[in-house]
Amino acid sequence: MNESRFQYFNWNQMDQLIAGYEDAVPEISKHFHQMKFVVIPGPISANAYHINNEKLSDEEIRLEGLRKLIALIERGRYKANDDPSVRKKEEIFQEINFYTGNLHDFLNEQAEYFDVSGTKPSNSLMITDGSRFNMNVKLAQLAQELQTDGGLKLVDRTWHFKFHPHCFLGSDLVSWIIKQFDDIDSREAATEYGQTLMDRGVFSHVENRHGFLDGHYFYEFCDEYVDQNYKAKVEKISWFRKKQPQEQEEGKITKDTKSPTSTAPNTPLTVGPNTPSRTRNNSITSTTETPGELKKVVSSYLLQESEQSSLSESQKTRRRKKFMISKHVKYNCDPSGKSFRPELLDVHYDTVHNPEHCYHIRLQWLNTTTKFIDEAIINWSRFCERYGLKLVETPWRELCTIPEINPFHSFVDLKFAVNPLQDPEFKDSEILKTNKFYFHLHFLKVADFLLDNRGTSFFSKEHNEICYSWGKPSFKYAQFIHKGGAYIVELRDNGEFCMAPNNVHILRVNTFVNPASEKSAKNSIIDSQRVMLKFRECCRDEGFLRQVFRDASKFLREDYDAAYVVGM
Repeated sequence: MNESRFQYFNWNQMDQLIAGYEDAVPEISKHFHQMKFVVIPGPISANAYHINNEKLSDEEIRLEGLRKLIALIERGRYKANDDPSVRKKEEIFQEINFYTGNLHDFLNEQAEYFDVSGTKPSNSLMITDGSRFNMNVKLAQLAQELQTDGGLKLVDRTWHFKFHPHCFLGSDLVSWIIKQFDDIDSREAATEYGQTLMDRGVFSHVENRHGFLDGHYFYEFCDEYVDQNYKAKVEKISWFRKKQPQEQEEGKITKDTKSPTSTAPNTPLTVGPNTPSRTRNNSITSTTETPGELKKVVSSYLLQESEQSSLSESQKTRRRKKFMISKHVKYNCDPSGKSFRPELLDVHYDTVHNPEHCYHIRLQWLNTTTKFIDEAIINWSRFCERYGLKLVETPWRELCTIPEINPFHSFVDLKFAVNPLQDPEFKDSEILKTNKFYFHLHFLKVADFLLDNRGTSFFSKEHNEICYSWGKPSFKYAQFIHKGGAYIVELRDNGEFCMAPNNVHILRVNTFVNPASEKSAKNSIIDSQRVMLKFRECCRDEGFLRQVFRDASKFLREDYDAAYVVGM
């Protein structure tokens, strides 16, 4: 190690980190012990998770296992003794956003929904400047926050042939209060506070038949607390409607304007049942300048869906969005209190996941007793096995940087005997214009490798900024891990592969091998090498490669949006 690093090390900042004042220390000055784990598919055991009278597929069992694993981590969140809110909000856990296909396409859908509707979905990964509240908040401020971006979903609803404008559901308000209020932790408490707001005249039931209830009940804001922008738009719309009968009396409307389209009932345009919800705040008025024609009230959503608007155009005009695709939890490794001090572990887990890829859990700590960390890892690993999952430790840094740390680590450089980027049979494929390594990705999928790290260039594309709770990714190349966890492959820019054993996982597995059985330990090492030997053999087999690439081309023609097209 460089002696100058210890000579100029800021021990005062280290003391602040240990004391829990992480915000006072610059990110670049934080030096943690680190571990990285991936959760990958494993064999489904006979006693795997199941629901009574329901037959779940292997994928459904594994996805449910991921949700349960994150719930287990969230329940283990550290709660200080002096914390006034000791009881955790058990009813709301961080849900994993599952998707298939390209990550940018998934994030673009959320960004596009935000641009069109003006509201952020409840499960959105988008970062916005939201504020936290308590029950001492001013009513006017709270009412304003409920009707702005990040607040409630306010729409015009028709229920049993009755039209209710600018209303919301009681269940939506209860969930919003639990998420945004520091001193409300349950749906019962949120319902009581909602009733208090109702008693103080913030909102009322649309038909004045109920108090505040947690369920599918419609409520609307009282006049005093209705958003002023919404009031102005309603008054503008009302003025046009009053103007129409006056023009008819004065004879300004010709017979041509008295068509069925001009005699529509005086109700605002509503969104159809199969159309995404729109808020009244986003509706606009469009008038014609030609005298004698009726004024039309046109929803801006309809304008967004017109021929003049498209997904690509809206992406060009909208502002750059920032997405956080992982979450940080301060985990208590010693819930039974065996240690004389808090044993804390920083856990970072993905909040978005493609079942075709690896799921990531990263650990960071300073002075936590390693025995408690190892116990937590073993418990998580056993929990994953119940759901057909496997918890595999991998290097924190990418494969190409390992020689800087360990010059004795073994590597194997491989390339295809048939290069699809140059071979006359495949080099002119249309898919290569948008996905240069399509055939490489298909080959890795056939070889049972899952995507682990994306290259840094992936995060600089499109109009979205992607970040993680553990820091900024700096991976140069895309990295893949075998389903067995024993080997890692890196795909270089020139289409060649760099392959290396996952020694941290092999070492962890071998520690559980019975030392008295020398044969079992030997077989474990041989199995880890078989992955490399088989992969190398496939890369050198020209006939096998051509068949794989032809299958990839055939699959592409049958289903262009196949899961093989991995976003890189």
